[in-house]
Amino acid sequence: MKKVRTEASERIRKQEVAWRIRGINFTEQRYQDLWIDQKGLCAICGGRAGQYRLHLDHDHDTKRVRGLLCVKCNIKLEWVEKNYESIVEYLGLK
Repeated sequence: MKKVRTEASERIRKQEVAWRIRGINFTEQRYQDLWIDQKGLCAICGGRAGQYRLHLDHDHDTKRVRGLLCVKCNIKLEWVEKNYESIVEYLGLK
């Protein structure tokens, strides 16, 4: 049991370091609180995470955390953000 707890603690420590490297001031406890608030569901599609944890979505400019997303929504949102102007122009919304 102690080995499992140690491995979990190490995973948590590594995740917090990864967030700090990206400039995101976030902790595992805040992740868990957000996960509870979202009932363990993706903030966009409402789906469950599946085999992976929900991804911490954040604004890449301000580093502000927006919510937790499943892998599919996280990838799609990134694509939409990169292509937003072209999408708006194509749809005639400009």
